[in-house]
Amino acid sequence: MNKESDYFLQNQQISVRKQLEFNERNGAFEIPQNLEELYPDLSRYLEGQKLWNNYLRKNEKGNDTALILDFQKNTVFSFNPHNWQQEKELSLQDPLPEEANGILLVCSSFEKKEKEILETAILFFDEDSPIFIFEEFPKKKNLGRKKLFEEVKKRRSILHSLGLAEAEVLSRPSSVKNDRVNLFFVWRARMPKEWRPRKPVNLLEEGPYWRRNWIQGLLERNKNQYEKDGYQVTNNEAIKNALRKTTFPLNTLGQTKLGFGYELEKPCGCRWQVDLNGDWTCTYQCSPECEG
Repeated sequence: MNKESDYFLQNQQISVRKQLEFNERNGAFEIPQNLEELYPDLSRYLEGQKLWNNYLRKNEKGNDTALILDFQKNTVFSFNPHNWQQEKELSLQDPLPEEANGILLVCSSFEKKEKEILETAILFFDEDSPIFIFEEFPKKKNLGRKKLFEEVKKRRSILHSLGLAEAEVLSRPSSVKNDRVNLFFVWRARMPKEWRPRKPVNLLEEGPYWRRNWIQGLLERNKNQYEKDGYQVTNNEAIKNALRKTTFPLNTLGQTKLGFGYELEKPCGCRWQVDLNGDWTCTYQCSPECEG
């Protein structure tokens, strides 16, 4: 393929990603809501942000999805980050879309609930995924320089505690004095390569109920699939223990989805172990002639 045709194909793929999509509703086609109209200050601000623009360039050919977690509206929007077209609208109590790889969090103050949902969301993110928090803080302009520095430092330490890269908190995000984005503390960071939390995470028994239910659903799906393939699950403590104390959540979730960490038995009596790397080992052979 020559350079001219490759360039045309590449730009064609990019334009498809930016193209608006139509949904069928009540027998008619409609264009879903454009979230730039709901969040003009955010979209305008992000246009000049390196972390956001690098994310868009990296995913020009992909089918990436970003999230807006709006704690003021108790709403989650998933959207196409290239054109801000809404894909889904959910409640903050619903499971977050797994395919998301970028997050904008809007809140009046960053409290325990905001932190817990952010911690859950980033478990599924790829490296370089951007995280922006827009914390509305109208009284910020009344703070003295020392108090303002303390507030920024406190927030930056939260981002560092999550193990995020390029973590920064801006008390005056725009150089334009009357820009509405200056009403916010803007937190920004990105996912590092092979992100790992500072402390082990118990995905199996802690965290929001929907995440625990989702993981239990994965374990049940694996059990059903092994039974369909002619095996009985005799033990799955290896994957459960990994989920209880993971220091590499993305990897552990991948192992769970692939059905690693199980002990199995065939109707003939042969037993197999599928370790966390996916290697199969016969731990008991019912007879020398049996192939398990």
